[in-house]
Amino acid sequence: MITTIILCLKNSSIQNTIKIFFIKILKLQAAIKYGADELADAKSLVDKCPQNDPDTEINRACLLFKVCSENHILDELFNVEFAG
Repeated sequence: MITTIILCLKNSSIQNTIKIFFIKILKLQAAIKYGADELADAKSLVDKCPQNDPDTEINRACLLFKVCSENHILDELFNVEFAG
């Protein structure tokens, strides 16, 4: 849909502005999903963002940190449960 909208426009500056706008929307949606602990949905949205964007890299790092931290906590709880 985004591509269709962009292709319909003739002015390249308008095309670039719309592209930037939609990327910012993706980032905002990813942040909302991350805040709601919907990590799979957040990752899906982050994966649609430009790979060379510093914000995308930071978002990936935050997702990885949160997933690894939760897995570490689960491992600790699992070990405590069986040790006790």
